[in-house]
Amino acid sequence: MAEALCARLRGLVHDCLDKHLNTSAVFYADKLVTFSGSAPSDIYLLAQAFFASKQYRRAHALLSASGVLQD
Repeated sequence: MAEALCARLRGLVHDCLDKHLNTSAVFYADKLVTFSGSAPSDIYLLAQAFFASKQYRRAHALLSASGVLQD
């Protein structure tokens, strides 16, 4: 059940990003990271949503704190 929910959320985030609904993409990507247990690919997807919505500091902070990006 959880994996099906995560797959659906991933699709929803990608769809929102494709349609430039960046605020919605951030919302759903945040839920995805919570449900997936902070999978690196989902963290990166959330960072992409932050970047698309011009929240550059949040994207950088997320990637740095999660260990995906190393300064």
